[in-house]
Parts: sequence; structure tokens; C-alpha cells
Amino acid sequence: MPASLPCYSPTRAAFATPTTIARPRRTPRRPSITNSPPRPLEQAWAQPSSCSGCARCAAPRLQLYFAPTRLGGETNMSTEETLAHHQESLESGDLDAVMSDYANDSVVITPDGPLRGLSEIRQLFDKILNDMLPPGSEHELLSQEIVGEVAYTVWRGESENFNILMGTDTFIIRGGKIVCQTFAAQILPKGAFKSIRPKRD
Repeated sequence: MPASLPCYSPTRAAFATPTTIARPRRTPRRPSITNSPPRPLEQAWAQPSSCSGCARCAAPRLQLYFAPTRLGGETNMSTEETLAHHQESLESGDLDAVMSDYANDSVVITPDGPLRGLSEIRQLFDKILNDMLPPGSEHELLSQEIVGEVAYTVWRGESENFNILMGTDTFIIRGGKIVCQTFAAQILPKGAFKSIRPKRD
């Protein structure tokens, strides 16, 4: 037998890999093309007038499309409610209610450095409510902006011992808790202007 031809073996033939048969490729179906102009995205999501309520046009799809983003878009009501509770608790002087707005790992950043955890944050508000702005002090909210989970406030206050010409806070609120806050204020003790005011004859 010539060397170029392989030997035939029944055993090899039984376990040999079958020859692959080439099949003609199927032409994919093309979507139907209409002459109607493309609709805006919000119209494309809307339920057609002829639909009687199929699963494709169900309401959850509309809710998903119009859902607000975490940053930007519509206001997150949880952020607004938590901020309102925080301000009411400060004005009433309820320290426990103030601390209920913070999580165990919350951080408050002040000009003197960051405060981490409930214990350090509680010491700050204990000083504020008992010394700087006790209950009954004047507190005026000058500006407030809420975008998603971020809130920004500008305020002023006055107590028996201090004048706060301007204070500003930035909050990051998630799940009804203030997870991060920055605080800065221009605080002057009462009578601080007496030494610089000119004396009148």
C-alpha cells in the first residue's frame, strides 16, 4: 500500500470524529421599516391608544423611565424630610432627636477637623445646644438647595452670648441618615464690636 494513503481500521472508523457538514447560512430577518418619523423617547415609552393594558405597556416601565436620579433631576423626598427633621430638632434643642439623623459611621467636617462617629458628633451638638444656640435662640434660614441626596443651607443665628453672622452646611443624606456633613460659621461673642466702635462725644 502506498505510504501516502492512511491505513483503514474498523476501530478507528468507529471512534472517528464525524465530518462536519457545511450548512447554508440563514439570512436574518430585518425589522419592518415604516415611513413614520421617529418619536421622542418619552412618547416611545407611552402606552399606545389602541393598547388595552398588555405586559409590554405596563406602568412600571413608565415609573422606571421617570424615576429621579441620585444626583440631579427631581428632589429626593427622603433628603428633604430628613433635613426638615434635623432643623426642627436643632430649634427645639432635642439632642437625642438631632443624633437620630446620623449613622454610626457618619462624618462631620468642621474647620477644626473631622468628627467621626456618633460620640464625637454628639459632643459637638451638645456644645451648640447648651452654649452657642440654646433653645429660644434666633435662627434664620437664608437659603436652602436640595439636589438628589445633597443638601446645602445658609443660615444665621443669635443667642444671648453669640452672634452667628453666617453659617453654612452641606449634607449628604442616604437612607434617611446624614452620612457626611460640612459645617462652617462666622461666630462672634456678644459685645465683640464694642472695642472697635468709635466712641461718640
